[in-house]
Amino acid sequence: VGGMIIPGTTPAWQACATFDMTTVTEVAGLWLLVTTPGAHVDLSSADPNYTSYAGIGIEQTDIVVSDNTDGAVDTTIDAVNATPVELCIRGSASSVITYYIDDVNRAAAATHTLGDGVPHVVRIQGLNHTGTEAPMQVSSFSLLPQ
Repeated sequence: VGGMIIPGTTPAWQACATFDMTTVTEVAGLWLLVTTPGAHVDLSSADPNYTSYAGIGIEQTDIVVSDNTDGAVDTTIDAVNATPVELCIRGSASSVITYYIDDVNRAAAATHTLGDGVPHVVRIQGLNHTGTEAPMQVSSFSLLPQ
């Protein structure tokens, strides 16, 4: 399992990453993303630059989901200094996206569905905020069937 996710072809899948930041207030963005392939661009919840994407990430203390349908949605769950948090994006067999924080669906209002036949990749993207005080560590990363 791995490689491209092709909605309408790929069975149900789950992409997860466990993030651990020393000081969360200094992280501008640390994202787990499912996006169309292409050149690297900076992603923040206010500036989605992919033609198709779904993401869950940490922006300073806020855990935020963002996708083409809903834009940025604050989950109202906060990241905590030096505390690992597992963020997951799940795609159903019909490409409906749901977001999970520590194995609990925390963004039930999100309604995004990836478009059929459009290849997507899973990626992690980090934006450092103010300096070297905020190492952004990824302690696990997976793409598995559900």
